[in-house]
Amino acid sequence: MDKLKSPHELKIAGGNLADRWERFLERFRWYLAAVGEDGSEDKKKVAILLTVAGAEAQEVFRTFTYEPAKAAVGNQPAVPAETAEQFNTVVRKFTEFCVPRKKVIYERYVFHTRVQGEGETIDSFTTDLRLKSQSCEFGSLQDSLIRDRVVVGIRDSKIKERLLRDSELTLERAIGHLQSKRSRASANESVNWRRKQCKCEHDSKTEKK
Repeated sequence: MDKLKSPHELKIAGGNLADRWERFLERFRWYLAAVGEDGSEDKKKVAILLTVAGAEAQEVFRTFTYEPAKAAVGNQPAVPAETAEQFNTVVRKFTEFCVPRKKVIYERYVFHTRVQGEGETIDSFTTDLRLKSQSCEFGSLQDSLIRDRVVVGIRDSKIKERLLRDSELTLERAIGHLQSKRSRASANESVNWRRKQCKCEHDSKTEKK
């Protein structure tokens, strides 16, 4: 083990801790395999991990708490106790410490305040809502909440009224209404363009006479 250079210590302080931990863990697993310790007992792997990770990581390790054993209840099997000598448990504890949980409340705030921007297409608006909803943990309510946000956030008051009158409105139906509106608008623009072209041609012929 002394012949191979171990990974750099894990620095806890400072930004991007999640990235540093992920890179450290990847290098540490390679190191364990290289020195032939990846198959060792958990207690030894934990000791190697803490030695390589350094003093800051050791201080974090001392703050970890472990779940006691849980007896079987109904269809739920018994769960063994967690200990500081279980390698996977210690790795998970470090991951939970270094990779903070998504800020669901903030993500939902961003979603619920999203409105269609001036000049933004319907496709762009609905696509962005879908993307933002993925980090909100809406579960089975996801489509209905996207639908509601579409209704609230669109700029066209006439189409908004039309959506509100639909008592069986789903996300698919809402998008269908919006696409229909867009198709009609495109058709009207095409007709207006043809009329202008015809008028220009007529005026040109009149001037020649």
